[in-house]
Amino acid sequence: MKRYKCKICKSFYYRESADQIRISMTPLSRVCDDVECKTKVAMSALENKRKEVFKEFKENSKTAADYKKELQDLINWIVKEIDKDLPCISHPEHKSFLRFDAGHFWGVGAHGCLRFNFHNIHKQNSEANQRYGGNADFANGLKTRFGTEYLTMVLGLPLKFKGTSKKFSIPNLKEWIRKATYLKMQIKQGETFTRDQLNEYLGIYE
Repeated sequence: MKRYKCKICKSFYYRESADQIRISMTPLSRVCDDVECKTKVAMSALENKRKEVFKEFKENSKTAADYKKELQDLINWIVKEIDKDLPCISHPEHKSFLRFDAGHFWGVGAHGCLRFNFHNIHKQNSEANQRYGGNADFANGLKTRFGTEYLTMVLGLPLKFKGTSKKFSIPNLKEWIRKATYLKMQIKQGETFTRDQLNEYLGIYE
């Protein structure tokens, strides 16, 4: 017989090696024969299984709209993080803003095909984003920060990527979420990316 340590009560118990091997792939592995310890392990295993089933059900119940929101949240986080040291794109002269959003120059409602394009999204104070969106102040901010050529490029995005929303299928959205999650992790670890690099890695706007 071999001595083992119970992972619940931490006491030592003895068990034949063959018996230990037999239950090694079950929740009762490394648990003594005390009823209370076995009950705790069994209840824990049931709870983990319940969470696993619920997670799978929730994932399978997601719609394309759910995945779009999940991806948008990731991209918005990335935008605010790469712009964190920059002022508001539409009102750079004001320093007193308390809240910032990832503001879309071309609004999601009218130009959903551009909702994930990093050139279309910039750090913007919440009031301006919610009230005005991509107005003249936003355009002036893009021109001042990046130049006339960049503004012209942004103004041409709707025509260039018209119909891109046809690619927004659930399998594609899942893949883009995976990639955006990786980018978020890399940024948290100190990596830096340009907007071109971010768009290229996601592969939505090719």
